Amino acid sequence: MCKKIISFVPPFLVLLVLFRYGCPFYNLTQIPCPCCGVTRAWIAFLRGDIRLALRYHALFPAVPIVPGVWVIRDVFPACRTKRMDKFLYVFAGILFCYSSLRWLGIVIIP
Repeated sequence: MCKKIISFVPPFLVLLVLFRYGCPFYNLTQIPCPCCGVTRAWIAFLRGDIRLALRYHALFPAVPIVPGVWVIRDVFPACRTKRMDKFLYVFAGILFCYSSLRWLGIVIIP
C-alpha cells in the first residue's frame, strides 16, 4: 500500500511545477482544459456568488470528489467496486461533453 501512495507523489510534483507556469494542458495545446475555470468557480462560490461560480464551471462541486474516489479506488483495492469505476467513467464522459460544448461556444463562459 505504501508503494501505491508513493507512486502518486512524482506525478503530483510534476503537476505542481507545471501549474506554476499556468495550466499544462492549455500551455501544450492552446485549448482550455476540461477543468478550466474550476478554481475561479470555487473562489466565487466561497465569496457567496453561486451564479458566477456556475458560469465559470457548472461541474465545479464534483471536481474535487473525483480525485478522492480515484485515489481510494487505487490505494485500497478492497474498496474498489464496479460502481466506483462506472462513476468515474460517467463523470469523465459528462466532463468531456460539457467541455466540448464550452469549446464550441454553446455554453457561455464569462
